[in-house]
Amino acid sequence: MISSKDITTNFKDDIKLSFASLGYTFKSLNGYAITSSDYTYVNDVLTIKASFLKTAFEKESERTSLIFSYTFEKDDQTHLGFITIKK
Repeated sequence: MISSKDITTNFKDDIKLSFASLGYTFKSLNGYAITSSDYTYVNDVLTIKASFLKTAFEKESERTSLIFSYTFEKDDQTHLGFITIKK
């Protein structure tokens, strides 16, 4: 991931994260009940919808952050990483 690791949502703007995929293929984003309709991955940019983040934080108002894992694959190699989004 080439975007900042210090990510905070304002609940209005989608979160956009840039990646240098280096030949790997994005496979998934997981965590906190996120589904493929809550994000897009296009041209090495992962976009997580603000509407999803707002709903997720509203469900548990005491929660201060959400943690997601992402997966990239290339041949028989898998790369896992983590994203933390704070409110």
